[in-house]
Amino acid sequence: MQLPGPQDPLAALDRMLTTGRRMAEGLYGDLRDEQHSVLTPQTMEHLRQRVQEFERRQRVSHS
Repeated sequence: MQLPGPQDPLAALDRMLTTGRRMAEGLYGDLRDEQHSVLTPQTMEHLRQRVQEFERRQRVSHS
């Protein structure tokens, strides 16, 4: 997912992660990040924090 992009970036990230996990399970594979490391719950939380920080900066710059 690229930012800026979706209207609700955090919801889009959550949908993307949910879809990716389901696909990986169905294909007996792993969900991986941009460095090709297995995506852990901690990594997913870090991605959410990055999106939230992006949203915060967007609000501040548009104020």
